[in-house]
Amino acid sequence: MQTNKKKNKNYVRKNDGPKNSNEKTNKPVVKAPKEPDVTVVIVDDQIDFGDPEGALYVTGGENINKPIYEYIKKNKSRVTQVIYTRDAHKAKDKSFEVNGGQWPIHCVDGTPGAEINKELFDAIAKLGIKVDIFNKGTEPSHEEYGAFENCATFHHLYPNDRPQVKNCYFKNFDGTSGCRIINDHVVVCGIAGDYCVKETIKNLLKHWKSFDISVLMDGVVSIDGGTALDELIEEKNLKKI
Repeated sequence: MQTNKKKNKNYVRKNDGPKNSNEKTNKPVVKAPKEPDVTVVIVDDQIDFGDPEGALYVTGGENINKPIYEYIKKNKSRVTQVIYTRDAHKAKDKSFEVNGGQWPIHCVDGTPGAEINKELFDAIAKLGIKVDIFNKGTEPSHEEYGAFENCATFHHLYPNDRPQVKNCYFKNFDGTSGCRIINDHVVVCGIAGDYCVKETIKNLLKHWKSFDISVLMDGVVSIDGGTALDELIEEKNLKKI
C-alpha cells in the first residue's frame, strides 16, 4: 500500500539542511586589511654604475634590474609610484679626481653613462605605474650622495595631503629638479649601497621619521660588499625584503 509521506510528521527528507558547503550563512565576513601603497626609490641605476663597461662600475650592478622588476610586478597593485634618482654631474664636478676629488669622471649629464637602465624603465612604465626621474649631483661644488638631502616646504600646494607628504617636497641642491613622495611606505634599492643608497635612506629618515622604509636587498649592490648598508639597517631597525 502506498504511503503519503507528506502527512507523516515524523518524516524528514534527506535533503534538508544546507544545499552545499558554499551556502551562505549569517556569519559576518571579515575582510583582510588593505596593504598600504608603496613608493619604490631606485637609486642611480645608471650605465656608468651598472654596466661592466661603465666608468664607475660596481660589481653585480647589471644583476639588480631583474629582482627590482619582479618585486614591482608582483606588487603592482600597491606600487603607485617609482622614483629614479639619477646622478647628473657637470664635467667640472669637484668629486672627480681630475678636479681634486676621489672618483673617476662618471655620469656627466648628457653622456651615455649618465642614462638610467632603459630596459627596466620601459618595463616598469608598461605596468602602468607612475615613474619620476629626480636628478641629483648637479651642483659641481657640492657632493650630493643622498637624493633627498634638501627638503623644501610647499605644504600650501597640497593642503589635503597627510602631513608627512605635504610638508616634504624634495629639491636637489641647486634647485633644478624636484619630487614629492606620495606614500608613507618606501622601498629603496639601487647603486651603491654604501654611498648613494645609504645616504638616500638617511635623508628619508631625517625628514620622515615616522615613515616605513624597507630595503630591497636583491636590488642593491655595494662597493664594500654591503657592510655599511647592513650597519645602517641594523642601527635604524629597517626592514629587509
